[in-house]
Amino acid sequence: MRRSQAERRDESQRRLLTATADVVAADGVAAATFDAIGRAAGYSRGLATQRFGSKQGLIEALTERQWGDNSPPREVAVKHVALFATPATVSSRAFQRELAF
Repeated sequence: MRRSQAERRDESQRRLLTATADVVAADGVAAATFDAIGRAAGYSRGLATQRFGSKQGLIEALTERQWGDNSPPREVAVKHVALFATPATVSSRAFQRELAF
């Protein structure tokens, strides 16, 4: 049976967010490019870009997925994303710049 557009959209959103968490956990925030996320999810960079638009959009979507309507303030969300990063990444200045949106 063919899935509806809403079902396909939900599936791609889930796969992109899972891929984001996987890429960040494996290689750090700097490696979480739309190209890497799209490839990891089995989609194009274009779909990841269209869905999120920026790393800020990715962080917001991840926190929304994690906490739903009870999303924490930005500072807590950044700390949550930092949990996915490697110790070397967290201490780097590049990491701090990337999350300073």
